[in-house]
Amino acid sequence: MSKLEWFEVTTIIVLSMAVWFCAALFPFNIQIANLVLLFSGLLLLQSLLRDISILFIQRKVLYSTPPRVVPCMCFESAIGITGVLTGVGLIGLGTALTIKMGQIQWTLSVTAITITGFLIKDLVFQWNPWKIYKEKDHLNIVFSWKKPTSI
Repeated sequence: MSKLEWFEVTTIIVLSMAVWFCAALFPFNIQIANLVLLFSGLLLLQSLLRDISILFIQRKVLYSTPPRVVPCMCFESAIGITGVLTGVGLIGLGTALTIKMGQIQWTLSVTAITITGFLIKDLVFQWNPWKIYKEKDHLNIVFSWKKPTSI
């Protein structure tokens, strides 16, 4: 594992401990729609912070390889965006289902979301042809809906 990955694992542990100690500040009853939005936002924030840190730390490496136009998306971002859209849809439908979240539930949920984000960080979802694959350097991939004719 790289230093950046070790830093992310350490940050996940520190965040989990902070949630454990600050859980009393979080709501005990929360609507499912808000919970889906919150956790999807957490996944997207984790991805954004990782990408920004990679941009600043590995700037020379990123700019030395040419970008590729591929009909794909970061799997972590795809899940986060789907969750945000689902949460907004549930709010729009007026869903009022609530769930009880105590200290253990908040801590385990945040830990599970951030660990999942860490584990799927290198996965890319491609739709033409359909596949999910590991791409360590997916910051140099340019998102496109169509398959490029030539670069």
